[in-house]
This record gives sequence, structure tokens and C-alpha cells, in this order.
Amino acid sequence: MDENNAWNNFLQTGKISDYLKYTQTKSEQTIVSKVGADATQDTGNHPQTT
Repeated sequence: MDENNAWNNFLQTGKISDYLKYTQTKSEQTIVSKVGADATQDTGNHPQTT
């Protein structure tokens, strides 16, 4: 379930459990997008240490 669907589901039901699902979905999507952004910023310049 994506963030928008989770939010709309909460709005329809008003259940705390649906709000918790929304916050979990939102949190997971934030982590995924942050990891994705970090991965695209990798310049590939990694000095070797011995």
C-alpha cells in the first residue's frame, strides 16, 4: 500500500490502526527515497587503504 492509499483508508475509517499503517508506510517510503538519493550521489571516488 502506498502512502496516499493508506491515508485515504485512514480518512474513511478513522481507525487508529489505519493511521499507524499510514505512518509506517510513510516512514518506509522516506527511508527508501533517502537511500535511493544517497546511492545516486555516490561519485565513485573511494581511496584505497592498506
